[in-house]
Amino acid sequence: MILDSESIRFLIKEHGVIRDYININDQMNKSSFSLTVKEILTFDSYGRLSTGKNEIPFASLIESGNGLYTLKRGVYLISPNEYLNLPDNLVAISFSEPSLIRMGGLVNQLIWEPGYKGRPQFTLTVQNEHGIKVEENAKIARLVFFTSGRTDERTNRLNL
Repeated sequence: MILDSESIRFLIKEHGVIRDYININDQMNKSSFSLTVKEILTFDSYGRLSTGKNEIPFASLIESGNGLYTLKRGVYLISPNEYLNLPDNLVAISFSEPSLIRMGGLVNQLIWEPGYKGRPQFTLTVQNEHGIKVEENAKIARLVFFTSGRTDERTNRLNL
């Protein structure tokens, strides 16, 4: 089941599912919660996906000029302001903000598994040949929340 804004707000306020947000009323949507830009990084090295230990590439912080990032065509690493603290019965999936898509940018979809705790990171692909400009704290991705189907004491207590 996809959670509505009332359920998401309850989980944020009463259980700290999302922390460090800018403005809960501005970021709340009918069935999702918007993540905002804290930092944008650029990749400095290759990555390696393997059957053993993966190698995550180095990334460097891009300096914003007066709170505005000017991004050329390419792939960037986004660190949002928000910190996630998902209970064992909740899944979140990230999607691009609709305005971002209309200007030629895409946030790659990710699944945040039950029990995930931390500040998520995701990639932004700028496809617009003229680039895009992104303000610090701008809404960039939306999290949609689903219950995982697991029923336990916590699920019943949260009325999910």
